[in-house]
Amino acid sequence: MQYLQYLVYVLAFVVIALVSGNNLPACTGSIISSNIISRRKGLLLTILGYSIGFIAEGSLLRAGISSIMPVNSYLLSSVVLFSALVVFLFAHKTKVPQSLSITMSMAILGLDLAIGAKPNLGFLSEMLIAWILTSILAIWLSYSTMKHSYRFLKKKNIWRSVSSMKTLLIMVSFFTAFTLGANTLGFVYALMPHQSAAFYVQLLGIVGIMVGSIFLSRRELSLMGSGIVSMRYLNSLVTQSISALFVELATFFSIPLSNTQMYVSSIYGSTISYKTNMAHGKSIMIILRSWLIMALISIAVGYIVAAFIA
Repeated sequence: MQYLQYLVYVLAFVVIALVSGNNLPACTGSIISSNIISRRKGLLLTILGYSIGFIAEGSLLRAGISSIMPVNSYLLSSVVLFSALVVFLFAHKTKVPQSLSITMSMAILGLDLAIGAKPNLGFLSEMLIAWILTSILAIWLSYSTMKHSYRFLKKKNIWRSVSSMKTLLIMVSFFTAFTLGANTLGFVYALMPHQSAAFYVQLLGIVGIMVGSIFLSRRELSLMGSGIVSMRYLNSLVTQSISALFVELATFFSIPLSNTQMYVSSIYGSTISYKTNMAHGKSIMIILRSWLIMALISIAVGYIVAAFIA
């Protein structure tokens, strides 16, 4: 049993590192690519946001985990983390930002099917509905906010507005990293055996955050920063604010919600308001297709591995 505990720690560390690097562009990609701050400062800002959110609110996902994973053990936790690791290694290789919330949730569903566990169908339905509705709302809110913001900014001094937006973007980028640390990384934290050693588990998570952010984010930054959309200050501010607010709200209801999913949805909504077509449809389709494929693979991997060891 002892070696299974260590296995969970190792898998969780690797997954946290991959997620931190893979999702960093959704946090500070816009302020780094637009040269508001340097890449080094952007990495530091993201690491701080991840870590504070992870420590402050990481435990709020426990209720959600217990609802979709009624049967849990060190062995089953390692199955879920291993499934997520397989998916994220593939996602990192193909340079596509991937959703841990979708990956782990689907891996847990595959595990439940394999061992005959019965998750809380009410919560499962709420989670799936939340994924769909928040995406739709993010698109609508981003579009509406951008449309009204244009009218408001026309009455303001352009240079003063730009200066204010730069400051707000830095603050919002930090908040986005905070919500990812609380919700997405908190999802991993909820699986880890930390009842008697929370401090050491949190320290392990923070080290994983640092390693992933520094060494595993360069390629994703190049795709998310410019491959999806040529981000403007106002566009970035609206996109990140709305996506972060939805994720923070989901955290308080113990619902795992993808920062990347909200980010991409908000980008679509904000760019609809432009007369020119700024969104690169090919990059968007790659991400959407990867989510679907990885979700199916996660279910399959969770089911196969759980069935094999059961």
